[in-house]
Amino acid sequence: MANARSNDLWDEVDVDDETLGSESWESQSQEQWCEHPAPADMAIVVGDDRHELDLLRGALADLGYDAVPVPDAETALEYLTRLGGVELLVTDARLASTGGLDLIVAAHLFDAELPIVAVTGGSNAALREHSAVLRGADAVVRRPFTRWQFMDAVDAARDGAGDRSLQSTGEDEPEVAA
Repeated sequence: MANARSNDLWDEVDVDDETLGSESWESQSQEQWCEHPAPADMAIVVGDDRHELDLLRGALADLGYDAVPVPDAETALEYLTRLGGVELLVTDARLASTGGLDLIVAAHLFDAELPIVAVTGGSNAALREHSAVLRGADAVVRRPFTRWQFMDAVDAARDGAGDRSLQSTGEDEPEVAA
């Protein structure tokens, strides 16, 4: 696997360590520490696959979101806690260091009504899908997925935030109730 933290991805995030570590961040305007001020329809997209992030950002743009890509859970939490106005979180369920499943829990501690879409795939995808829902994801999309399936998951998450439940399809694979 290639290095998940490419310089290109970090360049897009545009958050430096000095600003994040500053004790006076509260006095700084959003524009001073982030090139993406919080619009009414901001989304944070967390993942370590540059191509998938680009595809997800494009789909979110079609849904009216300004999607900010971040490479890890720690940076996503920084955005959530310091920006405000974030209306959607999309996270890979399998991230290095703090995992996507842990991010779901932490994000809900900050904002219990935040709609969350988890993306998963590979081996044990059904288990991660179930775990994501139990931790508070409003919708889960499993790789490989189409753009339309992802957009449907975003709509389901947005419509069902705060009403998290799990329904069985009768198979081994749980699905999120819309």
